[in-house]
Amino acid sequence: EIGGVPLDVRENMRFVGAHLVRWVNATFPATGCAIAVEVKKIYMDEHTGEVDVAPHKEIQRALEAGAAGVRQELRR
Repeated sequence: EIGGVPLDVRENMRFVGAHLVRWVNATFPATGCAIAVEVKKIYMDEHTGEVDVAPHKEIQRALEAGAAGVRQELRR
């Protein structure tokens, strides 16, 4: 939960787009590893563009923690 909003965390979900991910993985097969992460804008008011700092920071911490785990796996 972030800011009282339950999170939907799934893997291998297909979505339209992913052009950058495909390009990185095709162009740099030995060294590139692009991972698409979608974040719903629960951290801001989309109409005014005003950021709600508390949930924004929580999302930042969650992404940083996830990135740390990915770095460990890639170093194996």
